[in-house]
Amino acid sequence: MKLRFDKPIRLFSLAMILFFVVACSSGGGDSDGDSGDSGGDETTEPTISEIVVDANPDSINVLEESDVTATVYDESGSPVSGVVVGFSLDQPSLAAISRTATTGSSGVARATLTARDQQGTLTITASAQDLNSNARTVSILSGVNPETINLTATPNTLLVEGTASIRAEVLDQFGDPVPDGTSVSFVVSNTNFGSMSSDADTTINGFANASFIAANQPGTATIEVSVGNINNSVDILINQSQPASIEFSSAEPQRIALAGSGGQEYSDIKFIVVDENGNPVSGISVLMNIESGPNGGEYIDNDSTPEEIEVASDADGIATVTLRSGLTPGPVTIRATVERDGVFYRTNSSVVSIGGGVPSASRFSVSASVLNIPGLGRNGVPTEITAYMSDRYGNYNILEGTTVSFWSEPALAVDASVATVNADGLATVSARTQHPSLDMNLGGKDVAPFDWEEDLLDYMNTTYPDYMAPNPGWTGETTPRDGQVAVLAYTQGEEHFDDLNANGLYDAGETFLDTHDDPFIDYNDNGVYNVYTSLGDDPTEIFNDVNSSGTWDSVNGSWDSQKDIFVNFKLLITGEPIIAINPTTFNIPNGGSQGFTFVVADRNLNYLSAGTTISISTDGGGKIYADSVEMADNSYLPGATGSYTSHLAQIEYDAIIADDDPDDTDAPKTISLTVTVDGSYGTESLTIIGTLD
Repeated sequence: MKLRFDKPIRLFSLAMILFFVVACSSGGGDSDGDSGDSGGDETTEPTISEIVVDANPDSINVLEESDVTATVYDESGSPVSGVVVGFSLDQPSLAAISRTATTGSSGVARATLTARDQQGTLTITASAQDLNSNARTVSILSGVNPETINLTATPNTLLVEGTASIRAEVLDQFGDPVPDGTSVSFVVSNTNFGSMSSDADTTINGFANASFIAANQPGTATIEVSVGNINNSVDILINQSQPASIEFSSAEPQRIALAGSGGQEYSDIKFIVVDENGNPVSGISVLMNIESGPNGGEYIDNDSTPEEIEVASDADGIATVTLRSGLTPGPVTIRATVERDGVFYRTNSSVVSIGGGVPSASRFSVSASVLNIPGLGRNGVPTEITAYMSDRYGNYNILEGTTVSFWSEPALAVDASVATVNADGLATVSARTQHPSLDMNLGGKDVAPFDWEEDLLDYMNTTYPDYMAPNPGWTGETTPRDGQVAVLAYTQGEEHFDDLNANGLYDAGETFLDTHDDPFIDYNDNGVYNVYTSLGDDPTEIFNDVNSSGTWDSVNGSWDSQKDIFVNFKLLITGEPIIAINPTTFNIPNGGSQGFTFVVADRNLNYLSAGTTISISTDGGGKIYADSVEMADNSYLPGATGSYTSHLAQIEYDAIIADDDPDDTDAPKTISLTVTVDGSYGTESLTIIGTLD
């Protein structure tokens, strides 16, 4: 029995021993990134020197996951495998993470962070062999997807060991601010240049802020900002030099338009920061503020302190601020300040003028270099016509590029229908007399005379009948306004209004000047557009049909901020002098005198052009009492309700001849009286004969 079973038993025991040895010696192999506890009592744990933790992404939404890695290095910088790494959170109420993981062949241990349903910011730390890793921040967001990060660094250049504010604006996919509390990460790409005051901040109204603190190392620091998978970066230039002074450099342009006027509403004002040797210094913080201004809403920053901003000098030492206009005109001065070791250096800019509004209808006028043109019946006699304009405040530096259109009556032609306004609010064109060959009327359009012109003709027929038709002299068929020509000037502008609350805007109920919508040439001087309908009517006036309605449009009853405003300006075109005198002869007794009146005018009974002289003299005896006259430049004629006497005073003169030897006993002698006119048409004279005892 014993011998029968001995051999099989020994074989079975040997097999069991071999199976046990193989099973005990075959441990489970690990690979890079395996998680869970591993290793046996016989394994010798390697020595480690550093653990680096990262999370991707470092910003997740609630209930989302982030892959966390811990890379383990030995003293030589080589990755260490087979190390059991523990993971911990500073705020486990926000998320959960795999407790441990073992490094693989690349020295990486992997874990999964799972966010709970609450947003916030937490830090992840890894540890092994009593060595702790860096703290890695992970932001847990509300679930709204950030899409854009806009960054500003103030200043964007600074000195070593200086500070800059980093401001991040975070917007969602709809361009709206992300919810308050969204975590934003701030990281310096190269910590040799400095550090952040905090690694993260949460948004308020879409904005998050952090401070960059420069190290004692010049160069360019890049600040990387991220929210979830969205990121952006901003560069800050760090310089070594110290400023010695600041100087004003330029203001371009020096004149800007009022806000909302359509012109350039901003000016770039530059200062330069230099060191002791006069070399430009970059990265210097410069405090800019509005030193003086009209207080009409002008600003240099769009935050809660619009009159103050801090900027940094660029690589050329230039610090630039942009002044933007408000609704009130006036001069503005910018002050720039730099500080060095407690000492402040200040300088002011030149004056920037805010104006450049649109022309105002109440401040639009026209003049001419020659008002009374000696060109009746002549072509090519010149004058220059100038439109003067300013905005509602009286500033003539109106909107740059404003143009003025000029139209004229027959007998006058302009060299350009459109002129551009210059920096002084002026638009000038040259004009000349140019009489149409088909129009027998010399001067302007033939219009019906006003009552005062009819009265003037009656006076002439009564007082100077020898010089009225059918006698040589005045025909009686023309009157002064037949020698007057209208020039229409129009431009885009605004109607005048009384700004009662001084807010720079028209408010309902404020009084305004309602002007005609369509500019027209006012031939007959009545201020209203005229259409010829029957014989004896004044001629049809031409107009600019602004809205292409085919008819002339008058006032519209509403204040207009943009429309054609216009002026009808009157010139005189005058001709050769005609002289009349009353009485036409005389007989002065011994010791007596004789008074005369005489008229000097052109064929339309208008006074003559500037520089014309009128004198009176006697020949053969007698003493003359009369003033010599030199005509001034003028084109005024009375209006519809005027009096003929006001015009008569411009063309009629007085003279007296008296006996110059009342004690003589000689017989009466014949003497002459002569009126002489010298002007652009040459010399004309009229002589009458009489006796003097």
